[in-house]
Amino acid sequence: MQVDPQQLIDDGFILTMYEDDVWWVVPGSHIRPNTETENQQLLDNSRVPIEGSIPVKLKAGNGVI
Repeated sequence: MQVDPQQLIDDGFILTMYEDDVWWVVPGSHIRPNTETENQQLLDNSRVPIEGSIPVKLKAGNGVI
């Protein structure tokens, strides 16, 4: 199976260069579309964590897909 590197970026590939705890995930959101509330919050202020999200603490060199 070939993987298009651009697809990894579009789908949320993250590689940290330093310790980082500012990346948040909504558990289960990978198996459903965003809710209208989530979409609106992302449009209004994408720096505010979405209700129900949890922080992911990454160390330098960690990657997340």
